[in-house]
Amino acid sequence: MMKKFIAPLLALLVSGCQIDPYTHAPTLTSTDWYDVGMEDAISGSAIKDDDAFSDSQADRGLYLKGYAEGQKKTCQTDFTYAR
Repeated sequence: MMKKFIAPLLALLVSGCQIDPYTHAPTLTSTDWYDVGMEDAISGSAIKDDDAFSDSQADRGLYLKGYAEGQKKTCQTDFTYAR
């Protein structure tokens, strides 16, 4: 008799602990093109052309400024890579 109640109770307890992935999903905001450019330069990626961006509102000027700043950072003697 007790076994009939234990299995459903256990299933109910376990299913009540699951997390809805959409509850804590990050909200997308506008892209910071300066940061994108800087990250591309620091990671060693080539400069992307306008066709590479999926965003029609891409700010190429900010991207290039960020890329140039990222290149400056990689040329500093105290710049290290995380391994």
